[in-house]
Amino acid sequence: MPPDPELVAETKARLAKARTDLRAASHEFTADPPIVEDIVFHAQL
Repeated sequence: MPPDPELVAETKARLAKARTDLRAASHEFTADPPIVEDIVFHAQL
């Protein structure tokens, strides 16, 4: 059974958003002090 193109597109979009959220959370760790509330927000599922 071939992959559903709509499901593939949705999965790619969610993975792209997850990469952006991870990048944002990693950047916020560099603050002094770290911006914990935003880090936790970006780590949500």
